[in-house]
Amino acid sequence: MCIAGSSESETTAAPTVGDETRAWRFSPPDDPTLNQNVYRVDFRFLNGIGSVTMIGTSDALPNINEPISYARKIQNKMLNKAAPAELRNL
Repeated sequence: MCIAGSSESETTAAPTVGDETRAWRFSPPDDPTLNQNVYRVDFRFLNGIGSVTMIGTSDALPNINEPISYARKIQNKMLNKAAPAELRNL
């Protein structure tokens, strides 16, 4: 995956969202004029998968907190919807 000239990513620590969470930070290219961060958070809740990717300047997106916040909003939507009775049997 190539984002804004970067082809490398590294896993990064992130708070757990749902049942399982994986997070990455895409390394910025060696261009001092490009001041950006890219984060991706994938999470699983029951049998649903959610994914949030955010790109922004280093000032606007200094860490993974904002993408985690959006992932939690998605999980809350999943929590507040009706669940089929069969899910309780899993």
